[in-house]
Amino acid sequence: MTYLSRSSMLLMLALLGACAAAPLTPAGADWQTNRDALTALDNWQLRGKLAVVTQDSADSVNVNWNQQGAITHLILSGPIGWGRASINSDGQTLQLERNGETSTVMLDDERALVRLLGWPMPVALLPWWIRGLPAPDLPVDVLELQQGQLRVLSQQGWQLTYERYQPVGELQLPSKIRFRSEGAEGKILIKQWLPDPTP
Repeated sequence: MTYLSRSSMLLMLALLGACAAAPLTPAGADWQTNRDALTALDNWQLRGKLAVVTQDSADSVNVNWNQQGAITHLILSGPIGWGRASINSDGQTLQLERNGETSTVMLDDERALVRLLGWPMPVALLPWWIRGLPAPDLPVDVLELQQGQLRVLSQQGWQLTYERYQPVGELQLPSKIRFRSEGAEGKILIKQWLPDPTP
């Protein structure tokens, strides 16, 4: 073995030792940090716009959403003809008031929401999805990340693509989400996030 090869070997061993001593960042550490911060955000208010297209209709409505833990208060208001809908949920049941009529259904009864709104709305999952999180304790078919943020999520028959985020304090929260299911597709544009509003 020549002197040069011995020197090269010593240099390689030194570099390997340095690499082993350097702290390693676990894969997905940014996502884990963001996920924990977003999960901790359980009180918020947002304003935006929702566009939904189905085989039978195409609607565009304003959204005013107030979330306090498991309590959801959602107001949808559209043009003349669509009117206004108020959705309230305690995390188990859902009460929907529209056109002077009030209906109470189970939170996961999407068929009832199609009948009442004209399109499906997975209300039980929305508080997670709107923050850029998969709903917990449910299978995830696709989860794609970019720079520690959710970019594509497929869960419970819905596919969501997170096209834009906006800074809100120390958080990055979605500002444009496209969605698609077997019965509907559309987008949500969020104009304003108000984290931790006073109840």
